[in-house]
Amino acid sequence: MQEFLFAFLALFAFSLKNVLNKLILKKLDVYSSLVICYSLAIPFLVVALFSLSQLVPPSAETWFLILFSSVVGSASIIFFFKAVQTSKVSMVFAIAGSYPLFSILFSVFLLNEPFLPKYLVVLPAILAALFLLGYSKKEKRLFDQATWLALLTCVGWGAYFTLAKVVSSSINPFNATFFMETGVLAGVLAYALFSRKKLVLPSSNYQWFLIVPFSILLAIGSISANISLLTIGVSVTALVTSAAPGLTGAYVVQAANSDMYEIQAGELAAKNGQSQAVKDFGRLMVTDHTKSSQDMKAVVTRANLGTQPPARLDAEHQAMIDRLKAAKGEAFDREYMTQQMAAHRKALALHQGYAQSGDNAELKGFATQVIPVVQKHHDWLEQNGGGANGTTAGVGTGNRSGAMQDGNPAAAGESASTNRAPRATGSTTDQ
Repeated sequence: MQEFLFAFLALFAFSLKNVLNKLILKKLDVYSSLVICYSLAIPFLVVALFSLSQLVPPSAETWFLILFSSVVGSASIIFFFKAVQTSKVSMVFAIAGSYPLFSILFSVFLLNEPFLPKYLVVLPAILAALFLLGYSKKEKRLFDQATWLALLTCVGWGAYFTLAKVVSSSINPFNATFFMETGVLAGVLAYALFSRKKLVLPSSNYQWFLIVPFSILLAIGSISANISLLTIGVSVTALVTSAAPGLTGAYVVQAANSDMYEIQAGELAAKNGQSQAVKDFGRLMVTDHTKSSQDMKAVVTRANLGTQPPARLDAEHQAMIDRLKAAKGEAFDREYMTQQMAAHRKALALHQGYAQSGDNAELKGFATQVIPVVQKHHDWLEQNGGGANGTTAGVGTGNRSGAMQDGNPAAAGESASTNRAPRATGSTTDQ
């Protein structure tokens, strides 16, 4: 699935980057290495932003989160580089890479993500691994300086990636990566200047040969990680159970959040949409997802699953609703259609994953019934301009011409079956 590709791409990029990390630190100090590597990575992030998305100005609340994440991120990467400089890369990365422990805790308590039964096994296992990694048999002590630095990195990265999901949901992963990594660079540079660290440039072609690939991998890994965080959850465990949701509790919670989001977004579309097609599609989403919500609750009750759907939206979906409420006029249509395209892509991954590997037969049947309906919605959106880059055919132009012109297919020269919103069909759950 697409979500797995982004997750594994981030893992590959970060793993290879950390090998280069050690080699770079043999020739340069921590602060010079960080400033140069991040300075070179930023242009790659800018190219990715304007090639694959568009600049989205953060809101005041998002700016605060970016500022906070910059402080956390810059401190964490300084701790990590210092740990790598004084110890083995494999040990440091194993400890720092245990950040899902804190991502799980932060996401459960701050983002209202579900505390899954599997965490009762995962969390103690990560804690035990941390103690085993940190214990020095030779020195007969629990943690040395490098281990403490790696642990601080672990906590910081857990907080950083939790914040990254919220920021990504507000301004999309490309903008989030650009603003947050630029903030990390600013934080590192500010600390270096404040503590009067002397910054030096690489003195050989070999050092540049290491630094340039490092910067490219940093850009690729950061963007991939933020896309993965946005689409499939904060922690590694949430990543697995979301991308191929074999765990019933995770599926129920995500499907319920989808229904609540689609109902609220559909009501806004029916009221504030400029195009008749957007209004009609919004009404369809309210109808389908009200039924879907009722159907799933009936399955949950009948099967006695022990997991109840949440009563309110999680932070990610609430941020999407807030953006819709803030959008006015034709900008609303563009925002709504962009959200719907992303929602349906995620929905297909969610339902297909559970239909294939779910652990409850009745709920698997529900997911199987939903898939063709979600696919129908997805196809209609794709044909009628629900683009990932924020552009929507026929929406945002002065006369609202094209595929979305007041729901009138004749005006766009297309057939009625292509242009009109699909009719309500059975139960569905998008995103």
